[in-house]
Amino acid sequence: NAPLSVKENVRNWEQALHRQFQWDAAARAAADRYDVERQAGRIAHRKPLPALLLMRGGADESFDAEAVGRATAALRTAYEKENAESKFAVKVFSGVGHNFGPDAKLTTSRPTVASDEIDDTVEHFFERYLSASH
Repeated sequence: NAPLSVKENVRNWEQALHRQFQWDAAARAAADRYDVERQAGRIAHRKPLPALLLMRGGADESFDAEAVGRATAALRTAYEKENAESKFAVKVFSGVGHNFGPDAKLTTSRPTVASDEIDDTVEHFFERYLSASH
C-alpha cells in the first residue's frame, strides 16, 4: 500500500496535517520522476527487468483507488511491451485496510485468513523471483 507517486503521498500528508505543501518547479520535477504511472515505461525497460508485486488492501482509504488503477494499468502495459508480463503481479486483499503486518488492524471478519493470504503471496513471490536459483 505504498504511494505510487510523490504527489499522492503529499496529498495524504496535507490531509493528515491540515497544511498545504508549497510546490515549486524543482519539487514538481522531482515528483514527476517519482510517479509510477508516468515512469512505467522506464521502469519496465530496465535491465535486468525487476519483478514487481503490487499489493493493496481492498479497504484501503489512504490512496486513491483510481490512481492506483492507472499506475497498475500503465505498468502492466509496459511489462507486456517488454514481453515480461509474468514478472508483474497485482494482488488486492479484500477486507484489508491500509496497513499490512502482524499488528495491522484488518477490517475483515477473518483476519487470520487475510494475514495468511498476504504471507503466502509474499512468500511465493520471493521464492519465484528472489531465490538463490534465479
